[in-house]
Parts: sequence; structure tokens; C-alpha cells
Amino acid sequence: MQPICFGTAFFFARSALDDEHLRILKKAAAAKVDGIITQGLTEAEFVPVINEITDKNIPVVTIDTDAPTSRRVAYVGTDNYYAGFLAGRALAEDTKGKATVAIITGSLTAAHQQLRVRGFEDAVRQEKGIRIVAIEESHITRVQAAEKAYTILKKHPDVNAFYGTSALDAIGVAKVVEQFHREQKTYIIGFDTLPETIRYLQKGTIAATVVQEPYEMGYKAVKMMAEIVAGRDVPVVTNTETKVIRKKDLLSITGFVVVAIWQFTNIWNEFLFAVTITTSDKQPIMVALQNLSGSQIVQWNVQMAGALLAALPTLLVYIFLGKYFVRGLLAGSVKG
Repeated sequence: MQPICFGTAFFFARSALDDEHLRILKKAAAAKVDGIITQGLTEAEFVPVINEITDKNIPVVTIDTDAPTSRRVAYVGTDNYYAGFLAGRALAEDTKGKATVAIITGSLTAAHQQLRVRGFEDAVRQEKGIRIVAIEESHITRVQAAEKAYTILKKHPDVNAFYGTSALDAIGVAKVVEQFHREQKTYIIGFDTLPETIRYLQKGTIAATVVQEPYEMGYKAVKMMAEIVAGRDVPVVTNTETKVIRKKDLLSITGFVVVAIWQFTNIWNEFLFAVTITTSDKQPIMVALQNLSGSQIVQWNVQMAGALLAALPTLLVYIFLGKYFVRGLLAGSVKG
């Protein structure tokens, strides 16, 4: 089997607006790339463009947001309906089935945001004590999420729960709730684990958030595209893991792994303090490695063998725990 070698070109939209995204898609197609990985966003605008691209024999994989009626080859990402359903069940459980809810959604037209709203509505539909009194659009900005939350609280002072469907919605809501000093009587559930979201979770202003797997999405999408370019079959839909976390869940395995790897690397590579405060019979490996070089002649074969032995433990740590390390670093990555 021949190995597949390919390069990657990144085309970035500078905003979350559909027009900008579509322009970048057409630019990528004009560059005659071998494949395109993109969000589907709105069906009406994106399906024709995706179909136009596939007509040029350029395979398209949608990621995070699907365009199922298009001729895209595959989708990798969150089951957004299920994610919304999880959020609804979490709110119902945490509020004991009694809440007056307002929804702040990133977009009223984006397919994945619609699915998150629909899943939430279906999850709370059987709860007689839960009412949804408002659904407003934030355009995936903190400022507009805060503005809409402020307006809702003025118009519906009985609202005691908010659901934000994009990464920035709950953050904007939390700021307003704190301004109104309603942290103790307002339940907020959002999406994703941005640093601000985590801080509000720790404070208790945000009660819960839906966690996605951006690393898995990117990794699996690129791997799948390589398979497609090689002419192999791939599954049409691959859903990545989704779950709800609360304050008690913040100490995750990825966080521990990142800290552990950094600590291990720093300790293993320590030289200055090691050479200063240790005796010759208890020196760590980096000091011993330095001592292998003679004052007059360097035995390069011995030096190289020592360097390989010194590097091996760190290399093994990154090989076996590298996936968790990257997940931990990307835990606060921005998503819609």
C-alpha cells in the first residue's frame, strides 16, 4: 500500500458571517485543492456551493455543522440535536423541572444552532414546570448575548434560567446576571469550555456547559480526507463525543495529563539546581550526560548513546499521552 503524502492549506474566514465563509470556500475551490473540510452552516446558502465544488471532483467533508442534503462525502462532528437534548435534560434535572427559560442562540439560521434549540425544546417539552418565554439571536458575540439577556430580564423579570447555544452566549448572559446580582437565583447552561466559561463555572454563575471535542473533529476530519483522496470508503456520518459538565467535573483527566507532562518534562530536564545541590553519586541524568563529555576529547558515540537514553522517557511520555496533552491544550478552543 502506497503512503499518502499531502500538504494542507488553510483558508480562514475573518468573521462568522456566511458571506465571508462562502467566499473563502469558493476561493479554496478555485485553487484546485484535492479536498475541502468546512462547516455546513446554513442549508440554503451552503448546499449549492458544496454541490458546485463536488461537481468539480473536489470532495467535501463537513465538520461541526453538517449539510446533509448536499453532496458532501462525509460529516464529522457533534450530533447537535443530541447536544441540545443533553442541555435540556441537564436543566430539567438541575432545576427539578421548574424554570422559566430564555434561549440565547448564536444564529437563528445556522443549521447546527437550530438543531441545538430543537433538541433542547424536545428535552423539556414533557416538563410541565418548564416554560420557554423567549428565543433571541446573539450573532455569536458576547456583546449581543449580553444585550439580549438584559432586554429579556427587563421584559420577563420572572426568567430564572438561560440556555446559550454558542460558545459566547453563556458568557454574555453571565455578565448581565452578575450585574443584576441574580447569580443565586438564575440557572445558566452554555456551550464549550472557553477560559471565561470555566471561570464562571468555578464561581458558580454558570451552572453547566455542553462539552464538545474539537480535537477529535479536526483529527478525524483530516484523517478521513486522506482516506477519501486515497480512494477508500469512509463512513457518511461520524459523531464525536458530547457531554455536560458542571463545577464538580472541572478536574478532568486531560488537565491532569497536561500538568503531569509539564512537570515531568521540567523535572527531567533540570540542570542548574541539580548540578548545584546534588552530590556526584546522586546527580540526575542531565548532569550525568554533561559529565560524559571529557575535558580534552569527546567520545561522540558515548555522548550520543547517553543522549538517546536521556531523551527516551520524555519521548515515550509524549507518544503515549500526546493525544490527551493536545486535548488539554485545546480545551478552551473557540467553537460556535
